[in-house]
Amino acid sequence: NSFCTLLAVTMALRRTAATLIKTRSSVVPPRPIRDTASRRPLPVPEEPRGRDRIYSEYKQPFLIRPFIRDGNLAAMQHIEFAGMYRDELAIERFKHPRLRRTLTINTDGSLSEREFEVAAPPLMVLFQDRASLHRDRLNSIMSAALVDDLKASLNTWGAAAADQPDPEPVEETVCNALAHPYAVPVPLARRKHRFDVLDPRLAAQQRLERLQAERAAAAK
Repeated sequence: NSFCTLLAVTMALRRTAATLIKTRSSVVPPRPIRDTASRRPLPVPEEPRGRDRIYSEYKQPFLIRPFIRDGNLAAMQHIEFAGMYRDELAIERFKHPRLRRTLTINTDGSLSEREFEVAAPPLMVLFQDRASLHRDRLNSIMSAALVDDLKASLNTWGAAAADQPDPEPVEETVCNALAHPYAVPVPLARRKHRFDVLDPRLAAQQRLERLQAERAAAAK
């Protein structure tokens, strides 16, 4: 008798559980499918045939994550493979700009590469180290000396001409390129004045500041 009672109770519990499951499935709406291909939730139709068709046609996109040494490019590929609308893709591409490697030719003859957001042609970059600064200093000194020599020679030429006056004095027309043998650039857009690295007073001032800082640290 106890076995029959237990069997009847079990069957009744099963029946009530099946009824509860049926009522719950009919009451609770199904969760909308997350369409990862367009990042938009798909509306699931209420009729079972349409729901089955949606479920059968729905596919999870396979995201390829290959090993790319460039992390920026790998992130971009992951974003593009995930699939999104054109405006979203443009926004994400703007967040991750792709950099183009550009050949940089330094004025000392060395070559290097830099990265820019745009496709830039090979750039000529002013390279200045201590040797090139010394070279520029010597060139400026030599050009100034040349200008001084030319001015002195012009003065002596004028004095010699004054010693022997001509009956018909001619206006002194001297080519301006003799007094200025170099092109003077027009100061259009000048950068800020940078202190002279080769100035000995600067080195002495830096040494004095270092000594003062060391003494202040020792006094503390």
